Amino acid sequence: MQYPSITLCKKSLIGLAVASLFQPGLALAADATLPEVQVTAQSQTESGITIDADKLERKAARDVRDVFQDELGVNVGGGGLSSAQKIYVRGIEDTMLGKTLDGASQGGNVFHHQGRMLVDPDLIKSVEIDKGAALPSSGPGALAGAIRMTTKDAGDLLEAGEKVGGILSGEYSSNKGWKAGATAYAKPLEAFDFLVSGSRQEKENYKDGSGHEYANTASTQDSLLAKLNWRPFDGHSLSLGYNTLQDEGLRFLRNNMTLFSRSLAPMEQELDQDNFTATYRYDGRAGGPAAEVVAYRNKTTNWRTNNGAFAMTGSPDDWRWGEEVEGRGVNTKLTSKIGEAEIRYGLNYQTQEARTLNAYKLTSASGREESDVKGLFVEGTLPLWQRLSVTAGTRYDRYDYDDSLGQSFSSSGFSPSAKLNWQATDALGFYTGASRTVRGVGLMESFMLHLGSARPNASDLKEETARNIELGFNYASGPFSLKGSVFHLTIDDYIDINSSSVRDNLGKVVSKGYELSGAWQSGPFRINAGVAHSKPELNGRALSDGDMNLGVATGRTWSAGLSYSPTAQIELGWNSRFVESVEYTVANSSNVKGSKAGYGIHDLYANWDPQGKKGPRLTFSIRNLFDKYYYDQSSFYASGTTSNVLGYAEPGRELRVQASWKF
Repeated sequence: MQYPSITLCKKSLIGLAVASLFQPGLALAADATLPEVQVTAQSQTESGITIDADKLERKAARDVRDVFQDELGVNVGGGGLSSAQKIYVRGIEDTMLGKTLDGASQGGNVFHHQGRMLVDPDLIKSVEIDKGAALPSSGPGALAGAIRMTTKDAGDLLEAGEKVGGILSGEYSSNKGWKAGATAYAKPLEAFDFLVSGSRQEKENYKDGSGHEYANTASTQDSLLAKLNWRPFDGHSLSLGYNTLQDEGLRFLRNNMTLFSRSLAPMEQELDQDNFTATYRYDGRAGGPAAEVVAYRNKTTNWRTNNGAFAMTGSPDDWRWGEEVEGRGVNTKLTSKIGEAEIRYGLNYQTQEARTLNAYKLTSASGREESDVKGLFVEGTLPLWQRLSVTAGTRYDRYDYDDSLGQSFSSSGFSPSAKLNWQATDALGFYTGASRTVRGVGLMESFMLHLGSARPNASDLKEETARNIELGFNYASGPFSLKGSVFHLTIDDYIDINSSSVRDNLGKVVSKGYELSGAWQSGPFRINAGVAHSKPELNGRALSDGDMNLGVATGRTWSAGLSYSPTAQIELGWNSRFVESVEYTVANSSNVKGSKAGYGIHDLYANWDPQGKKGPRLTFSIRNLFDKYYYDQSSFYASGTTSNVLGYAEPGRELRVQASWKF
């Protein structure tokens, strides 16, 4: 088979990326046609984060907050209530990021007072975050980055020569709760393996650092993961996966608020998340491109039961109602080698439907919306000469959306990106990159569908467009490592509900800042430290707690850690996080100021793994060692500048003991 020359490939790739990056008219033309392009590959951004299963086990993580707690540039708000926890990357909420679980696109916003990514950390193999610019293969609409989660399968747990195995685990928390789980996995045939894992976690009402107990924060959480892998021929594999998580408890309607919601009687709530994937892979060993095809179906369902003072408008007490977002799609990725370049290209198809469940009355609206996205992408990393390379690519997406009032919206555009890497010496490297991302109008927050025609879309609603620019460096020599970056994100035509209760384009979002971190390791000792700061703004004012679905301003954050591993079986560690106070402009005002206090938190942990990969493992940790009373600055704190705090403080001192036995 004859391929075009590398030179021609470089010119085509760079030319397409640059043209669509700096010619908005080309990128947004509704009738744009794609030129024939043969390009692009993937390269992990240097500012990205990867968290593996071993790190989660060492931390005894039990919710989203624990997964990201020690990561610079990432915040999780919501206090100790899992259903209220939200992820913020460089001050921007996860609603603005592309998210996948086992290659299946995750989307939809059920309720702005509620978190969207409940996970069981025990089931996670890895978590990857691209901050800022996301690669074209990350999927459509990744305005401010991407989050990719992958669950475990039998191959991750079976050791060489093993045919069957299992894990029993349990955890106790002093503030307050327990968790128990069991995992079984086997490889009965060389071409076949499977895994089944389940757990239950129960939490009581937790206490903050002042000893105050938060009512209606108790919950029960059940999770299940089942995966099957079949390799019918050399180089070919088929995987089926299903995971589900159910979280239920008595809580206020607004999950992330306390005082404001006390005028409303608490109600039973249940949040269900289901994800099914079917994945085919071919490694390309017999010629032709390697391939990965993921077909998926996922669903998020939220139920409430009326109780006492609050009820769904017009409905009786004990009325059970809610909303649901269901997604289906296929993501295809092919990989080819052309000379020194690895080219990745593929197609994405995603469709989503949001609907009310058991809505009591719906004026003129249908209580149902639908959107779909069709896209294709190309990307690649090309060596220019010995120490210089370029990573570039683009994607083209078509968005179609039908709202609950019968209005239809369509848009399309290119989302290009390019990054230049220069390895100045064996120890020191620099990079600079830029991207432009288009996200068409999509589903509104599902809770709003209950309001019928009270929350319409503006008839001239248009797509959002993000521009990311970043400059950074990496240094590693001997026991020392250091990396840093400065970044600037702009999102034009940001979409949300305006002051007239109409969903419209509200203006320009800007988030700019820097990150710097380093480490020193010698023998059993490791020391690390870092600092990060981002300043997210909407139309020139710092984001406040009222900017839900967009982001929140937080103070400059410092981190430090120390670990000591005298043997391969023992590890001791200490982590600290210091956040400076922050001032912001109150939402819907031009000059009213609010502020949040800074804080410093210390955590200790100890791991004992006497037999290595098999046998018992114990993890002890003390969270919030000095029992600090504080509010994470990314949690909802107050409405305006009121002195009545509405959100949840973080849990006080908490001792956790986690034990597992792998056999």
